[in-house]
Amino acid sequence: MSLEIEKVVFAGHTHHGIHFLGRILARAGMLAHREVTWLPPYGPIILAGNAYGTVILSTVEVGSPVVEVPDALVALNHHAFEKFNGRLKAGGLLLFDTSEVQAEDDQLRDDVRAIGVPSREISPPEPGLITPSLSLLGAYVACSKMVNLELTIDSLKEILRQEGLLTSSEFRINRRALERGAAYVGEKRYMFSRYRYAIFTG
Repeated sequence: MSLEIEKVVFAGHTHHGIHFLGRILARAGMLAHREVTWLPPYGPIILAGNAYGTVILSTVEVGSPVVEVPDALVALNHHAFEKFNGRLKAGGLLLFDTSEVQAEDDQLRDDVRAIGVPSREISPPEPGLITPSLSLLGAYVACSKMVNLELTIDSLKEILRQEGLLTSSEFRINRRALERGAAYVGEKRYMFSRYRYAIFTG
């Protein structure tokens, strides 16, 4: 089996649901029969007000859950963008929430694929568990070779059930956020002018 791997960092404020995003993606990876590690945010980081977690999806066994150089970064606030953007692998994927990250053109690297996603604009207006953040997860899934949207939706449903939060309205709202994030990327409503390398091609 050929080696394919995606090392993903989710980073932002604690209220962005970093913990849930990682769990949902990790579970989707398991449903896709991938080797998976998930390293959630831990105490000192959470208490500081910002948090990050990592998920590794691979076609072969993963040696360590630690991610020093991510293939993909999902930045949900400006602190996350500044902290991890420089670590992102050349040819990697940067997804950032334009509702909270004001990235100037000269801050976007020439050697990564950068996609700004306006989470508040595209997310359902009804309040959900972590609705705006889920649109960024949907955008990532649309770019990923390791999982797909259908399995991610199945994973969302399972995580909500585990937390005792599975109601028809909660699932519908959060599912819609995932779908809208994926559709935003699928419709190519973003600029590619600075992008030169690709690792997330089929």
